[in-house]
Amino acid sequence: MIKKVLLTSLLIIILFTIKIEAGLIVKSKLVHQFEVKAGRKKLGKIVLKNNSKDEIKVRLYKRDYSFNAKGKNFYRKPGMNLRSNAEWISLQKRSFRISPFTKEKVQYVIDIPDKNLKGTYWCMLMVEEYGSQIKNDNEVILRKFKHKVRYGIQIVTNLGEKTDVQIKYKNPEISKINEKEYAFDIDIINKGIFELIMKPQIIVVNDNTGEIINIYKNKQIRLYPDTSIPIKEKIYLDANISYKIIVIGGNNRRGYHGKEYSIGEVND
Repeated sequence: MIKKVLLTSLLIIILFTIKIEAGLIVKSKLVHQFEVKAGRKKLGKIVLKNNSKDEIKVRLYKRDYSFNAKGKNFYRKPGMNLRSNAEWISLQKRSFRISPFTKEKVQYVIDIPDKNLKGTYWCMLMVEEYGSQIKNDNEVILRKFKHKVRYGIQIVTNLGEKTDVQIKYKNPEISKINEKEYAFDIDIINKGIFELIMKPQIIVVNDNTGEIINIYKNKQIRLYPDTSIPIKEKIYLDANISYKIIVIGGNNRRGYHGKEYSIGEVND
C-alpha cells in the first residue's frame, strides 16, 4: 500500500524553495545546519521576499518536528522532543510586515547550553503569511487566506564527533503487481544519535548464481535520530528463481549498514 501524507490547510516545504501563488517566498535555504560546541553561540538568518503587489504580514514561531515510516509528520510545541534545540534559539523578531516586492532579513541566535551534549538536535522554524492588506478607496480590507501558507525551515545543530551509522530495517514486504513486476517495501529507522543523510540502495541478486540482477538507487533522504521513513521500489523478477534482496543504507563518511532478505521463488 502506498503511504501518503495529507496536510489539511497547510503547505510545508522542507527541502526546496518553491514559488507559489501567495506573496511570501523564502529566499534562503530551508535546512540550516551547524556544527557547534557546548557553551558557544551561532548566528543565522533567513531571507524572505514579498513577491506580490500588496503588503503582507508574516509571523515566525518554533515547532519540534519529527516523522515516521507510517507517513505521519509531527509538529509539536517547542521542547517536547528529547533532542529539541528549539529552546536554544532566539528570534530577532516574530511578527512584521513586508512591503510589496521587497526582502526582509531575520536574524536568530543559537545559544548552545554548556552541558555534556552529543549528537543531533533540531527543530522547525515556521514562517507563516497569516494575512495581507489591500488598500481600496482609502479603506483597508483584511484578506484572509482559506489555506494558510507556511514554510518549514529546519534548524539543525550537531555536537561532537559523529559516530558510525546505526540503522534498523523493519517490515520488509514484497507484493506482486503483474507477471514480472513486484513492489518491495521496507522501513528504515535511524537508531543513532546523529542525523543520517543517505541514498538507500536495493540490490537484487540471483540466489543460485550470485549474479547481481539490478541495483535500485533511491533519492537522498535525511533521517534524524529515532525517525523512520518507508522505502518502496518496483523490482523485476523471473518466476522459478530464488532471489536475495539486499538493502543498504549509510554514506562514505560514516560507513554503510545492510540487511539481506531471501524471498525464494516468486511464482504463484
